[in-house]
Amino acid sequence: MKELLEKFKIIPNDEKIFLKSLTHSSYLNEHQNLKEDLEKLEFMGDAVLQLFVSELIYLDGKAKNEGEMTLMRSKLVRAEALFKLAKEINLGEFLRLGVGADKNGGRTTKNVLADAFEAFIGAIYLDQGYHKVKEVIRELFLQKIKELDFENLIDYKTRLQEVLISDKRKNVKYVEISKKGTPNDPIFEFAVVIDGDIELARGVGKSKKAAQQEAAKKALAKCADL
Repeated sequence: MKELLEKFKIIPNDEKIFLKSLTHSSYLNEHQNLKEDLEKLEFMGDAVLQLFVSELIYLDGKAKNEGEMTLMRSKLVRAEALFKLAKEINLGEFLRLGVGADKNGGRTTKNVLADAFEAFIGAIYLDQGYHKVKEVIRELFLQKIKELDFENLIDYKTRLQEVLISDKRKNVKYVEISKKGTPNDPIFEFAVVIDGDIELARGVGKSKKAAQQEAAKKALAKCADL
């Protein structure tokens, strides 16, 4: 654990809280003298991450409104993202797991690592305070926010469906128009069609999904004229 704390230049006031943040429930089951696992710290860490990642997103300025900010935050603090961060800091190496959980790959399991990451953040906040946890979160998340491909966060197909859902006549489908290029580098073209035969827009992409998203994006721009 010392190596993990040194990575973030943390001198603990109470080492026990950091040990608790690394204690999985399976370890607790095998050590009856212990009273708590990481669960409560996970709850705290989740709230702390929501706050400070939200602040970083706001200061970044990439998102134009609350909805876009929420999309960015969701991408950054979901289990998959926290799992990757936990692996980057080798968090699994320091976990206290039960024998069975350890043998079954608990140190590399997504949910185990994501939960432990939140708990570790919670421990930093409680032991080190506001400014230190903000510093750590900034170190871990700032570059990821800058590198975030914002366009890929937006599900234009879902947005288009939401726009048209109030009009029950407008059933949306995506029709493949063409496939060009080579098998290793294909280019697809799709059209968005409503009411069976009204074409709203076309989109091109290197995958069917990308072409459909591009078509939906263009269709959304025309929705005001429908």
